[in-house]
Amino acid sequence: MFNTTIDDWSPLITYSPAGYWAQSVAGEPGLTEFFGKSYTKTSSPGASASFTFNGTGIHIFGVTSKRVGGSYTVNLDGMIPTVVDATALSASPRENQWVLFNITGLQQTHHTVTVTNADASIYIDYICWWWTLGSGESEKELPPEKNEDTDSQFFWHPADAWKNPPSNHSQFYNETRHNARIRLGDLRSLPGDAVFIFGTSGPQHGNYTVWLDGISSWTFSANRNTYETNVTLFQANNLGNGVHTLSLVNGDGGGLLEIDYALSYTDPSLAPPDSSWVFPTVY
Repeated sequence: MFNTTIDDWSPLITYSPAGYWAQSVAGEPGLTEFFGKSYTKTSSPGASASFTFNGTGIHIFGVTSKRVGGSYTVNLDGMIPTVVDATALSASPRENQWVLFNITGLQQTHHTVTVTNADASIYIDYICWWWTLGSGESEKELPPEKNEDTDSQFFWHPADAWKNPPSNHSQFYNETRHNARIRLGDLRSLPGDAVFIFGTSGPQHGNYTVWLDGISSWTFSANRNTYETNVTLFQANNLGNGVHTLSLVNGDGGGLLEIDYALSYTDPSLAPPDSSWVFPTVY
């Protein structure tokens, strides 16, 4: 069984409505107590954080304030929401990295979990979820294949829109990455039944759309108060054998889209020899 962790600033987490959540500020006291030295918080009634994953279990870690008290609800796959007493999670005024919600034993399929504040003070720290691939019998023998942005499997269109800037190279895999500010798609060919695309988020970043097998997926936002590297921009698993297509398309707002590398997994029991990822340009 695999497990994957994303920090609170991941574009894969949708915080809404806009303006109801606040991001931590670099250098503020107490950040070292949080995973990745960051959090996203709210005290606004009705504020929600949603995450969609393909897996068998999930833990959402965070902080609640005993001084504020109150409660929040958790909704999984549209079922009746579970009401959680925020004061029951911690024995001290503020306790870091408590489990705000957890569940295991789910069917390996897509699930959506939404945390909605009622009248509590909630800090989202990070999310960890578990997933299997195919039969699960050979997972211990399935190290990921890593493809960086300069590999031959990566094609960037239009070529003059993507740049490999010289600054901050030490923060990136093999000290390279590609970025762009105009609307475009990027093209790759990778093997695998599961794929992860990594890049960055930050104050200059904007929205981007992911297309999988010709179908528009979600639109994500990589905009964040602080600049972060090694950010999971997209993930998908259990896509089966055969050829799949994937494109990341930058939004129209002129924001930055920055891509560093990809990880892919192939289950030999499912994938024929010619199974591969093909990432066509989408405009």
